[in-house]
Amino acid sequence: MASLSQRTLKDGTTVYRVTFRPGGGSGRQVVETFNPASGPRRTYADALAFKHAVEAGGGAYPPNYVPGVGYLTAQQFAAEARAQDPARRPVLFADFAMDWLDTVANGIEDGTAGRYRRILRNHLLPAFGQFDVRDPEGITPLTIGRWITQLRGLDERAEADADEEDAPVGLSPKSVRNLHGLLSAILQSAVDREVPLRDRNPCRESAKHLPSLEGEGPGEMVFLSPGEYDLIRREFTDEEARDIADCLYGTGLRYSEATALQVRDFTLEARRPHVQVWRAWKQRDDGSYYLDKPKTKAGRRTVHLTPVQVEAWGKRLAGRRRDALVFQGPNGGRFTHDTFYSCRWRPAVYRAARCVACRGEDWAAGIGRRGYRDLRAGQVVWCGHEGQLEVIPRVHDLRHSHVAALISLGTPLLAISRRLGHKSIQITQDRYGHLLPQVHDDLVEGLDGLLASLGAPF
Repeated sequence: MASLSQRTLKDGTTVYRVTFRPGGGSGRQVVETFNPASGPRRTYADALAFKHAVEAGGGAYPPNYVPGVGYLTAQQFAAEARAQDPARRPVLFADFAMDWLDTVANGIEDGTAGRYRRILRNHLLPAFGQFDVRDPEGITPLTIGRWITQLRGLDERAEADADEEDAPVGLSPKSVRNLHGLLSAILQSAVDREVPLRDRNPCRESAKHLPSLEGEGPGEMVFLSPGEYDLIRREFTDEEARDIADCLYGTGLRYSEATALQVRDFTLEARRPHVQVWRAWKQRDDGSYYLDKPKTKAGRRTVHLTPVQVEAWGKRLAGRRRDALVFQGPNGGRFTHDTFYSCRWRPAVYRAARCVACRGEDWAAGIGRRGYRDLRAGQVVWCGHEGQLEVIPRVHDLRHSHVAALISLGTPLLAISRRLGHKSIQITQDRYGHLLPQVHDDLVEGLDGLLASLGAPF
């Protein structure tokens, strides 16, 4: 049984109290107080209805009733139950993600951890930070799909060179897949915990709707012929930047490796002149850069030089301190990728791709008037006139063009892999294997000529 009484508080407010023993037994009595001043549904009528509901339930609280709060919807009741039960309290994605990163950071490079933190800060936390990881109705394939759509709506911009590819920040399918992959890894850790926080990873479903990489990868690489590269090279107005481009095209080094070279890394008077790749620029979590060894053991390598390169390097290195950077920015120190790309590379490509007359029309239309840094991707295109550059390469395509040149010379794939610093020949095969058919055609043609001259049928 339950009893209903009323009492008047010091401020004159009348409250109603329902007293009962949970379960109808002989245990400790509990009191549920209904104060009309505390909110809706706390009147005398509500107290009386509650009393009858308790009695009908044999002394139990009515379904979806929270003591001191009142009746809630099923969803509200579940949320309140989680809040009152320590084992079911909300686990905000923002807190869980940062704890996850702190856990995995010990096994990854500082630069990688910093990149993850930037992705979390710029993309994941704004979208999912306040969601409860435990709540299956919070982060769902639908909410992730909406987020992917928003990402695809961002403006595409170029970023400093990554490990193997230039990684666009915004729209590109590859970038969206990378962000989705990090989200999936975090949510999967919630599923894989000893005491799981979730039953399933919603990214497994949303992955089916990720933008296709078709048209990216090898198909989007630009392989410059020597003549095409020369069209760009002639348009550099800065000798330092032109030499950086020559280094990238002639050695296949990554931008972060080439701009980290020091005078002492070169051995030009040996039987096999070479440069040692010992270090690369890495980025800290705060965005600053520092010199460190390459990412993998294979990245620490020897790159042999041609006689033409030895002569050019000899002139550049003469009289300089052994620990001096070979390439230095306009203000000294690191030649930043942004400065090189926006103020040196893109203007040179623009001039190579568009004749003087078309550039004049661009100027009249307001394109480039505020400087080359403001040029957009759609404005750096071939003008359609003969003698101009027909393809629009990225900085990283100089590395790809170096590989294409080596393959055209019949260089073994293993030697190319080692020169590039790939940790396995499979990476080289996957990335550049589609170029090999032409090498095989050249090989067959050359072998046919040799056998014909010998009169050999096989």
